[in-house]
Amino acid sequence: MILWRVSATLLVALLICTGSASADIAFPARLDVIELEEAVFEITFTLPIVEGRKLRAEPRMPPTCVDVSPREVGMSSGGYTSTWSVRCEPASLAGEAILVEGLLGTQTDLAFTLTLLDGRSYSRILRPSRPGFLVPEEPSVLWLTVEAVVSGVRRSLRHLSLWFVLVAAALLGQRPRELVVAASAFAGGHLLAQWLGGRGWLEVTTQSRDILVWVTVAVPAIRLAGGDQWRDWLRPLWPTSLFLGFLFGGAQPEALPTEGLSNAEQLLALVLVAIGVGLAVLLMVVAALEFRAVVELAGGGRWRERAQQVVGYLAGAIAVGMVLVLLVGVSVVGYKVFVGPPMDTSADGRRVIRISEQERSLVLVEMRGFLASVQQITAALAVNDMQQVAEQARRSGRAAQHAVPPLLIAKLPAPFKKMGFDTHAGFDQLALDAEQLGDREHSLAQLGELMQNCVVCHGAYRIDPEPEPQTGDDG
Repeated sequence: MILWRVSATLLVALLICTGSASADIAFPARLDVIELEEAVFEITFTLPIVEGRKLRAEPRMPPTCVDVSPREVGMSSGGYTSTWSVRCEPASLAGEAILVEGLLGTQTDLAFTLTLLDGRSYSRILRPSRPGFLVPEEPSVLWLTVEAVVSGVRRSLRHLSLWFVLVAAALLGQRPRELVVAASAFAGGHLLAQWLGGRGWLEVTTQSRDILVWVTVAVPAIRLAGGDQWRDWLRPLWPTSLFLGFLFGGAQPEALPTEGLSNAEQLLALVLVAIGVGLAVLLMVVAALEFRAVVELAGGGRWRERAQQVVGYLAGAIAVGMVLVLLVGVSVVGYKVFVGPPMDTSADGRRVIRISEQERSLVLVEMRGFLASVQQITAALAVNDMQQVAEQARRSGRAAQHAVPPLLIAKLPAPFKKMGFDTHAGFDQLALDAEQLGDREHSLAQLGELMQNCVVCHGAYRIDPEPEPQTGDDG
């Protein structure tokens, strides 16, 4: 019984879990500050050329930093990139401000990243209205402990399905020791999934998690309602708890934001979140055992069977209803993602995609990211820098498409989506070939094919904002 159940759950886990990469949409203007060694930072500053003008903006490091290398400037028709190094004393930038002077006059957003030697990283979009970043102080161990444990407790207690699973297990006769072991197994599965997800090796969709968890609720509910099937479904409980913890951890791989945390603090946060999850499940176990005690004592034990049936019918009805709702939701979203909505035709013969102004901005940002990558790749090919070709191509690879919200993808027509996915895949292939082959002519041919996608897309579609809803005149 144990062997087939563990095998089945592992198979399901493999089916619903996929690797994922973190998203990074390329911006025409970028400022990357990387600590190469203690107190030494490499600065890479990229600005586009707009309407034939070189934008006048300049990064300003804190006064404690001095240049230690000359600036190397690479220019092309699309913009220019400056690279140099600075030394800062003291080494820590905490409490200091990094500014971009002149950004207000450019009307251009800028992607800023700061990466420190101990693994801390920060990412912001600097805007003309807020052209600077104040480096935060390092978090204290006490703050990190409280935040991580509370996050683990809160994220577990709010799931009704977990309450039903533990109450059903208690009413079916699970001993307190078995329930405590199950709580530990749940926390362990959660920790493992969080660790895998944080490295991009695992991703569980929330829909898959919720469907499987509610199915787990429905099965013991049948037993509580009086059925003889699935008598030993939750015996022993720890394999099921381990699997459920794996699902919950994989569906939310970042329990605590990792920005500003060192590598050691990120690992500590994972462990502390798992401790919080275990404490939350233990609280649920205590509540489930108390509920069982009340049922057994009420009416001298005469109401126990009736209470089990009521809980079984209630849990079963809710679980089946939730599974049906989730399946319908997944089907509808899947249909929209693959088929897309109907479209109008504009006066110039192009198909019109109507989305909200915010969604339109996201799509245009992605397109500008493609353009920025093409410009940077072209500049790198001009000097036969194939490593730079690979780096710039990968910025617009498959990783970037994960930044697009699923609801926005559902609004886009299928051919448009296919061209977008093919373009992301093409940039990844260009990056791979540039690294492995180092053939400039081959990369130029690949870039030409990618540009053909852009030409076809812009010739076939136009993106317009949805019309604002009409409001009636109350007078």
